[in-house]
Amino acid sequence: MFPQSLQRATEIPISKGRTAALALADKFEADIVRHDGTCGKIFGPEHRLQAEYKASGNVVRQALRILEARRIGSMRRGVGGGLELRVPDLAETGQLVALYLNAIDADCSDAARAAALLGHHLSERNSSALAWTRDLLNGVNRALDMSLQPTSAASGNRAMVIARRIIVAARDSVGLVEGARLGSVDELAEAHSSGRPVILQALRILEDLEMVRVQLGRGGGFILRKPTPGAIVRAVFPHFQLNQLPEPWLGDLIWIINAINAQAVAERFATQARKPLEAAKKALRPDQFEKGDYSHQLSIWRILADLHGNDVLHVIIRTLFYFQVHSSRTILPPMTAADAQSIHDLTIRLIEAITSGAVEEVAHLMRTYEYASRIMTTT
Repeated sequence: MFPQSLQRATEIPISKGRTAALALADKFEADIVRHDGTCGKIFGPEHRLQAEYKASGNVVRQALRILEARRIGSMRRGVGGGLELRVPDLAETGQLVALYLNAIDADCSDAARAAALLGHHLSERNSSALAWTRDLLNGVNRALDMSLQPTSAASGNRAMVIARRIIVAARDSVGLVEGARLGSVDELAEAHSSGRPVILQALRILEDLEMVRVQLGRGGGFILRKPTPGAIVRAVFPHFQLNQLPEPWLGDLIWIINAINAQAVAERFATQARKPLEAAKKALRPDQFEKGDYSHQLSIWRILADLHGNDVLHVIIRTLFYFQVHSSRTILPPMTAADAQSIHDLTIRLIEAITSGAVEEVAHLMRTYEYASRIMTTT
């Protein structure tokens, strides 16, 4: 559902090297989301899941613990036990996003800037989406603020707090260098004054988000990884799905962020944009749109986001786009030859306006671009 061409264009790699428990957790999650994850319903019991998914009891238990770490359920023991399903709130979604931002050492002030930019644009077109965005970014901001506070002042889900402490401690001590050893479970339990069960759950969160890996043998333990956007977009997807994020909001939010990035690059980074955008322009052809191949266009939006450099806006648009691709039946349809030529020409004009620093023209072209694209994808 998320082909290699889109993964390359958006730089959202979806890792295939998943452990048995993580792979099973993904299967569980897909089935829960498919059935709308009814709040309070028990997903289980474990013995039924073992038979249905042909997995060992240990792998099933680990997979359910991973889903608990993703905040879409709570484990229940005893006869008829399993995972009691719940709908994550936006504060919890914000904590996951903030953990990823901590792991890439993002600028904490990006969240406030993103909220101001989105608030300015959304206030003029979608008050409901504005309220949702404000709540999400408030959750991100609070979690990022906690990462700057003494550990004694941190609050929230204990495993998530410990996961954040592990990443922040690594950032402060080894600079988030890939391959750095974080320690064994016992060493981490001692370093963070926490019991093994909480440490294990924190490590499940970090492993699921592809921030740590296990290294066996002498001197082994948990090793730091450089995270990619692939894990965070996949982790946030069920949160959006279970909260029934309205599809009409997606277009508003995605187009607004693209417009923010385009105008910011035209205003401040036009010179830096010339080389990558000229290369993108040369690779762009009308027949790509005719075939429903939008990967080259998506590369342009990603280049603009990279150049703007607001990591919060970048992760938000990536999570929204991934959700849109997986939840919509009409995303990225083929175009007629005439429509394809029109969008191609408009893209070329936009690139030329950005690289010449024509901010007002970029704003006008982005409004035209959005209108034309929405019409072509709904007819």
